[in-house]
Amino acid sequence: MKEHRISRRDLLKKGTLLALGAPLLNARLMSSSETQSVALPQDFDFWKPDRPLTAVVLGAGNRGNTYSAYSLKFPDELKIVGVAEPIEFRRKRFSDKYKIPEKFQWVTWEHALQIPKFADALIITTPDHLHYGPAMGGLKLGYDMVLEKPISQS
Repeated sequence: MKEHRISRRDLLKKGTLLALGAPLLNARLMSSSETQSVALPQDFDFWKPDRPLTAVVLGAGNRGNTYSAYSLKFPDELKIVGVAEPIEFRRKRFSDKYKIPEKFQWVTWEHALQIPKFADALIITTPDHLHYGPAMGGLKLGYDMVLEKPISQS
């Protein structure tokens, strides 16, 4: 009896075809009675808050501006009321854009969290290696928060 050996290359080719073809075969074998259509609502009348959610942004760089821009488009849903940013021109530009009073502008997130809670939430957009400190400080003060990953790098 002759031994049939398959090369690694042939194995990869056949495995790839099987992996790509299996979902197609499965979809072909399913009867129409097994499939269900999803009905999407035609009227997107979502719940609206009775007042805007207030937020303090910790980090006024690219991500801070991206998240905060929501408040410009939907001012009845979100209002930015404070900012912490070590780079002065970013802090100034951000504060002007969102009309933040000087008493709610800080150089660091530590300064922002030295006063009692005065907003509903924190939007933490500091560099990734600085996420843990403001998150823990915000939780101690009772803030809700938007915190992107990673929460901590260790």
